[in-house]
Amino acid sequence: MVVQSNTAMDLVYTWVDGADLAWQAEKERYAHEAGYFIGNRNCRWQDNEELRYSLRSVAAYWPYEGTIYIVTAGQTPAWLNTEHPRIRVVDHREIIPSDYLPTFSSTAIIARLHHIHGLRERYLYLNDDFFFLRPVQEQDFYEGESSLFYVNDKRLDDANQLSENSHSDQNGVVFSRAFMQREFGVTDAFPMPEHAPKAMQRSRMVQLEKQFPALFHDAMRGRFRRADAPIIDDLFFRWLHHLGRAQYRQNRNCYMENCVPDAAEQYAALLEGRHDALCLCINDISDDMPEAEYAPYQQQMQAFLVARFPEKSDFERD
Repeated sequence: MVVQSNTAMDLVYTWVDGADLAWQAEKERYAHEAGYFIGNRNCRWQDNEELRYSLRSVAAYWPYEGTIYIVTAGQTPAWLNTEHPRIRVVDHREIIPSDYLPTFSSTAIIARLHHIHGLRERYLYLNDDFFFLRPVQEQDFYEGESSLFYVNDKRLDDANQLSENSHSDQNGVVFSRAFMQREFGVTDAFPMPEHAPKAMQRSRMVQLEKQFPALFHDAMRGRFRRADAPIIDDLFFRWLHHLGRAQYRQNRNCYMENCVPDAAEQYAALLEGRHDALCLCINDISDDMPEAEYAPYQQQMQAFLVARFPEKSDFERD
């Protein structure tokens, strides 16, 4: 049993079921608006039930009180125990202005998470493919009044440009760096963020939006992700760091991709405890891979998740 803490922090997940026929029909209505961007490939909306196992990792390793918000497009996982006192499903309509709905853009959704009613000052923003691997401590994400932001050794300099063929995290760094240089004269080459939970501060997000409302509107503009859109969580940390309210930390997390030849070896290392990581991200890179080709990778990943997190949590229905 995890030892309870007096510190309360919320968790905020974004989740979508791309197999939902009603959702697919609505997405198809607006597909002509998407254009080309690598960030809009089909795997971005694919549900492999990662959320179920992520919540099992929360049950095992998250010692803090607080609400677990699951932000969705009017969907609810069939297995989710919505009567659990800590679970709250948040429809996009609760936090995103109707002019921007429906949206199929994680960029737009991230820009509005701090509008969740009742959200605590400290909350972690997570993707559903994040899994805690050991007991979490407050100092893993916060130090005093500062949020901690996990980065890797790669840094982006002036030569990098926004590109439709680059992933959102890289474009986000490029956008953030240009913004911080233009608005605050910050000229550092920013480190690349890791795929890890983001330690947010609600009041600071409110402050950033009040100071730069057009920035947040730009993030919501367009129903699909755009290469030139601000990635608000990335920019938030660059701005916080400028204010002296964020610190960079070298990565303590494990990132892997599911459709690579050595995935089985990586899963084995994780099951054998050869990683001392705080958090695992299994990024789905199937893109538009044919279903028959993808199925073995999907089965391999799901078998790992069952083996690593076998105990059903109270967040699941009987």
